[in-house]
Amino acid sequence: MKSKQSRCQSSTRSSSTTHSKPSRTTPSQQFRQLSATQSRSFSLKNSPPRPTQQSTHKIPNSVLSRAHENTSFKSVRRDLLGHAHSSSNIMYSSNNKAHSEMERNLSSNNYHSSSVRQKGGSIANSMKKLHSIQNSSATTHVMREMRHSGEGYNAVVASFDKRTFQNPSEKKQINIARRNLK
Repeated sequence: MKSKQSRCQSSTRSSSTTHSKPSRTTPSQQFRQLSATQSRSFSLKNSPPRPTQQSTHKIPNSVLSRAHENTSFKSVRRDLLGHAHSSSNIMYSSNNKAHSEMERNLSSNNYHSSSVRQKGGSIANSMKKLHSIQNSSATTHVMREMRHSGEGYNAVVASFDKRTFQNPSEKKQINIARRNLK
């Protein structure tokens, strides 16, 4: 009869010798797939109403994905997954390339104020909706990730109204973003 310890060791050896195929998807792609299927709600959006339109994230998927990855709080992770593909964060656009270009511009150190106004407005709209429905500090985590995503995104966070984002942790992120403006 094997001892409990030797049974654990043999099961550990057998599981470590099995080889799994390496995942070819990035964390951002995995988050996109999860958010489109997990935490389903009545407000989940998946396909545009017209063939010429595409789903566009108000808060970029890359930012939400990093906020999701960089927290250990299950409630924050759940709120972010639920929000990512909701009607609060998805809009339909026939010009997704322009939105992607604004996102790239905001992540650079040489951003345009027009990108802050245009994309920042849709980000603020989505953040307000996340703020009003969240059961966690998800908005704080998203603000932190945005601040670290580029100077343009930092300017977007700096433009947020502290009368709307009243939690002390949200105000702290806005204050840090305002101090970081160059």
